[in-house]
Amino acid sequence: MPYSLTDTLLYFFIYSFCGWLMETILCSVQERRFINRGFLNGPLCPIYGCGVTLIMIFLLPVRDGLPNLAIALPVVFIAGGGVGVRCGVYYLLADGKAVSRTLVGLFPL
Repeated sequence: MPYSLTDTLLYFFIYSFCGWLMETILCSVQERRFINRGFLNGPLCPIYGCGVTLIMIFLLPVRDGLPNLAIALPVVFIAGGGVGVRCGVYYLLADGKAVSRTLVGLFPL
């Protein structure tokens, strides 16, 4: 059974707030002054909420176990592996500044 709309929105706002709090604390400690990392008029960083929402949607087939392994495994590998491959390629190729500048259009992080 999929998540209800209220559950999804609640997770979105909770993780948006937790992501904002984490980034604000980290940057404020590094700079030794308060730095608001959010771009909204409030304590939210929606990229974290969107990430959690997408993970919840993509991993619905495996939430209650693995009843159909043929469907569940590709979903898990695509959802988790796509991000890892992209970050790995960027990490391997972007050790020089010229390479990093040329790949920003291809692999924006």
